[in-house]
Amino acid sequence: IQLAEQVTKLSRVQYKTGKDIQIKIDDLCDMIIKKEEKGHSDLQGQLMQVQAQLEEIIYFLIQRLDELDLISAHSIDSEQQVWLDTVKQWTNQILQQLARLGVLELQVLHTSFDPTIAESIGTISLQDAKLKYQNAKVRVGIPYQIVEVSKRGFVLEKGNLLRKAQVITIEKENFYDEQ
Repeated sequence: IQLAEQVTKLSRVQYKTGKDIQIKIDDLCDMIIKKEEKGHSDLQGQLMQVQAQLEEIIYFLIQRLDELDLISAHSIDSEQQVWLDTVKQWTNQILQQLARLGVLELQVLHTSFDPTIAESIGTISLQDAKLKYQNAKVRVGIPYQIVEVSKRGFVLEKGNLLRKAQVITIEKENFYDEQ
């Protein structure tokens, strides 16, 4: 019941912030149009302001995505499945909006750890990983394999890293003894 109340509150906040973002974008467009009509030649300043506001929107969406991921990770009983489906839908919508803005999610799960795009926040032994992720579709079994993504990583379409993924990897110590 407490999670349902939190999801309901999050739903209201998500709706309100979506409206607020739309208003900000509309105001920004109106401002640019008005400045062009007045013959304002400071296009560089305008572009910098638009870029700053776009970055603010992107970071806001990524924060909401982190919150939705946190809710998904803690929704485990069958009574919450309807809410979990709704949260997954919102997550997909945010990912689609980010992609439209030129921000792509790094796909690091079940790959070898790469410190240029991921930050390891913990390790797990091979034996524990096999038990914990036995229902995973991908075989767990190489040292430094990413078995869990705690926070998603993002990259701009141009290739610039926006945020490293925070991940859990299989530890190398005693790896060959556990196989």
